[in-house]
Amino acid sequence: MSGRESSWALYPDFDKDAFGMDIFNQPEIWNLLNDKYVILALNPGKDVQTKPWINFHSDVGKGARRLRDVTKNSVLEGSYITDVYKNVFEKNSGKLKSFDSDEQRVQASLPILRNELELLHHPLIITLGSGVKSFVQKHLPDYESINTWHYSYIGRKSFPVSDVKYYEHWWQTLSEYGIPTPQKGYQEK
Repeated sequence: MSGRESSWALYPDFDKDAFGMDIFNQPEIWNLLNDKYVILALNPGKDVQTKPWINFHSDVGKGARRLRDVTKNSVLEGSYITDVYKNVFEKNSGKLKSFDSDEQRVQASLPILRNELELLHHPLIITLGSGVKSFVQKHLPDYESINTWHYSYIGRKSFPVSDVKYYEHWWQTLSEYGIPTPQKGYQEK
């Protein structure tokens, strides 16, 4: 596993938009890591790898903040977070739909992803979005997985997804699978 492509769902106790990376320098970090779940996205939106483990932590906007909020103080805290395609930087995942049929790209990525999953002792995969769900079903059928919305999902004009709707969807999906969820729902400020 490399801190360049992946990270852990660990966030400091700062204000709502802070993502400080010092948490990864603390000696007790090993006690906080969670190998039961892997949160799997499709690819990095941009190359933000200026510090180890910064992937999934660098966006202080609505996106990565939502990922922090659904994992912090839950059974998902400390889970491993990674992408199917490690070095394909594209913000618009719609442009990557053909990647699943690009056998060369799949065969280059699949062994790396399998190695990550094996190091974590066969965790439950939480897929972010239908493209990742399809990839896992097709290429990793020996892994259990559940699918939920990607943290950047904003819905449609006719069905905009507020933070409240987003968190409720995540927690409903997890509870249907028997994963404990927070007792109180998220309240928008």
